Order: sequence, then C-alpha cells, then structure tokens
Amino acid sequence: LLALTSSGSIIVQLMQTSTVVNAYQGPPLPVNTWTHIAILYAQTNGVRIYINGQLASLSQTVSAIGVQGI
Repeated sequence: LLALTSSGSIIVQLMQTSTVVNAYQGPPLPVNTWTHIAILYAQTNGVRIYINGQLASLSQTVSAIGVQGI
C-alpha cells in the first residue's frame, strides 16, 4: 500500500490480512510533477524505494510476509 504524509513524503506499508505489518518512509515528492515510483521487496534485501530510477530509501532485512497473488 502506498500513501503520502501531510508533508508529501511517500509511505510504503506492508500488510498482512488487512493489518499493517511494517511501514517505511521515503523522501518528499515534488508537487505538480510526474514521478516514477518503484518498490522492491525481498526477505533478504528488505524494502527498497526508487524514485525516478534512483534509490531513495532502503530498509534493513524484514521478516517474511504473506503475499497474495492478484
């Protein structure tokens, strides 16, 4: 789940069965500008947030979460 804070920073929330397990904050995003956001998750590498192709934020290794297929 992606969200924005009141200051415009992006928040990535990892959810399991409708409950937020972890949340990670990235940098503030520019207003009135198209921005490409990519989120990568791996149990061994944690969460990585890329903004316009540049690594913007990363977490430490996170525990496994249940991922449901679409």
